[in-house]
Amino acid sequence: MPTRRPLRILSLLTTLLFALAATAAPNATPKPQSPEALLTRAADAEKTNDWEKALELYLQAYLSGRQTPEVRDRIATAHRYAAQTRRHRDPAFQQQALALPTAEALDLYAKVLEKLANAHVDRERATPGKLFLAGVDEFDRALTSRTFRREYLPDAGEATVAKFRRTLQEFWKPQPPTTVLKARSAAVELIRAAQAELGLKVSSAVVLELLCGACNSLDEYTVYLSPTPTGSDAAGIAELATYGVIAAVRNGQLIVDRVVPESWAAQNTALQAGDRIGRVNGRSMQSATTAGLTDALRLPTDGAHELEVATLDTTVTAPTRLPTPLPSVQQASILSMKDGVGYIKLASFGESTLLELDAAMARLKDQGMRSLVLDLRGNTGGHFLTGVRVVERFLPSGIIATTESQIPEFANRVFSSDSGMMAHDLPVVLLIDTKTMSAAEVVAMAFKDHSRATIVGMPSFGKGVVQFPFKLAGADGPDVPGTIRTRSGTLVITIAKVLTASGTPLHRQGVLPDLVEADAGRQLALALERAAFAAGMR
Repeated sequence: MPTRRPLRILSLLTTLLFALAATAAPNATPKPQSPEALLTRAADAEKTNDWEKALELYLQAYLSGRQTPEVRDRIATAHRYAAQTRRHRDPAFQQQALALPTAEALDLYAKVLEKLANAHVDRERATPGKLFLAGVDEFDRALTSRTFRREYLPDAGEATVAKFRRTLQEFWKPQPPTTVLKARSAAVELIRAAQAELGLKVSSAVVLELLCGACNSLDEYTVYLSPTPTGSDAAGIAELATYGVIAAVRNGQLIVDRVVPESWAAQNTALQAGDRIGRVNGRSMQSATTAGLTDALRLPTDGAHELEVATLDTTVTAPTRLPTPLPSVQQASILSMKDGVGYIKLASFGESTLLELDAAMARLKDQGMRSLVLDLRGNTGGHFLTGVRVVERFLPSGIIATTESQIPEFANRVFSSDSGMMAHDLPVVLLIDTKTMSAAEVVAMAFKDHSRATIVGMPSFGKGVVQFPFKLAGADGPDVPGTIRTRSGTLVITIAKVLTASGTPLHRQGVLPDLVEADAGRQLALALERAAFAAGMR
């Protein structure tokens, strides 16, 4: 029987970043709009409460080079509002709210507050009082949602809702609870008030607003994921995007919108825009849905996703295999035999990264490599510790990064290299851009701190935090033999922040290149030129 493979646990922001990083890959078309135009469109989307569009546009502006604190703040706000909008129209969320008894929902809420207080990296922002107030704000915004009111407050008129919202601000916010137990009790009182004044039909819906508001207030990556039979609908689309396959469901068919230039799919498959994917891992995509795609991708066949694909002008299908996990090293070659310049495109940091990198380095050295261009453009990260291990292969000694956390594994921990003579000593030129994130930034940061590489490109994204998923059981009740406990969902928490060797936070700062160059083609040419010069000096 095939083994069910868990897909990445993705927040709305992470899903968008995957898609935008792919569609904004080097040499991709069409030509992007200016950051100013994107910001104007984002502001217009805010005015119409189209927060999902606003979030996408703010991210595009940020990735296009407008990396300012103001834009980052707008991203955080738009993400919170967009996540709430999606949640209200999510059938899984509605099903959970309707099915979850109030007492169990309150137990789940208390468990989430306890986890956040004990595990989130920012202890001062994760107090029960602040988390409760953030939840009250979330409920207040929910009261402006037609979808939420139609589902849970069908009898409440505009004037009644407006009066209750004033009560939230005047009565509930000035009295924040000081403990998790008191926050649970306050939630009970808030439910009773909503029942009496608004005719609240489903008490658990309010509890889930308090819960999600607590999570979303902390940062863009801390998120509560409700339990569903097939997982997040977006996970399947995001999974294909990591290969460079931008897919969409149209009229019940799964269509390839485009294949990202220079991606794994572009270099290793015959997929092209307009292709129809008829089956995924043996499961029919007729009357396709994103949820169905996500579920099918959980069952790879013999270490790969098997796609049956038909082109626009034929009904004949041809098999396409996407290896799982996706190879981290997507290209390894000698760019200049004369100068001995090697090139490695490292697309992610996963389970097989170190083995792939070691094999590529050995092969290129055998071919005469004397300097290396290491390309981290578009690398959205992955495993933090894998990034540390990559640095160890190039840095003989010194601090790589330090972390701050409430979790013992990351609390005031210093990650250093002691590779000594085992480290590669050849010159390195590192390519980064605004889509270089997370673990990839750890590598770039360490190389810069120790002058181990010349860095070329654009400032990196600035995601210097680490997340961990916690399975929840607050609403599952007692164990029953033969049943699966899935009523509580998953809590993804930002558990650590990453600091440079000198103690500077990486988050929201990113890594500045030594040579700033916006043009993707020119970036590679400049890197090759620098690597050739360094090889000639050896």
